[in-house]
Amino acid sequence: MPSLITLEEKCTPPEEDFEWARNDFNQAISLNPNYGKAYKNRGLVYTETGEPEKGLNDFSKAIFFKYGSCRNLRTARQVI
Repeated sequence: MPSLITLEEKCTPPEEDFEWARNDFNQAISLNPNYGKAYKNRGLVYTETGEPEKGLNDFSKAIFFKYGSCRNLRTARQVI
């Protein structure tokens, strides 16, 4: 039987593996389209990977679902 540490290592993405993170947040949103935290985090990924328009859209959804802040929107708008 694998240890908890082994399982955790398999579930932890390499540092700054944005594709892994984006896929994870996409799956979370597909399971629960009202999951504001996933929109916020995916918005951060989009902003970090040079897609601020998509990030702005996700930050707006996060705020709509009462998870997120106007600071995220301002950051994405500055990048655009």
